[in-house]
Amino acid sequence: MEPTTVLGHGQQVYSLTVNDDNVAVLRTSNKKYYKKFDIPDLKRIGVPIVSDVFSMAHANNTLIISYDKPQQYLEFEQITKRQRDALKASGDGDVDCAQQ
Repeated sequence: MEPTTVLGHGQQVYSLTVNDDNVAVLRTSNKKYYKKFDIPDLKRIGVPIVSDVFSMAHANNTLIISYDKPQQYLEFEQITKRQRDALKASGDGDVDCAQQ
């Protein structure tokens, strides 16, 4: 297994944009790095990615990309949490298993 090369660029070299296909694109101004990625949680519920919600930080030769969850996704999380809480799980040993 080969070791992973750590890019030694500063944060000012990177730019993060969203293309027309609703995919985030990370690239460097010196054209040495280019990566496309999406956010599966947002894609699943059909919320478009907005480039304004991303923030970047650079520490220890690592670029850290984070995003603020949009309001539509937070509402979706609350609905699914309520649905999970409404399900009644049977405890261990409560299952009636008829043997032949």
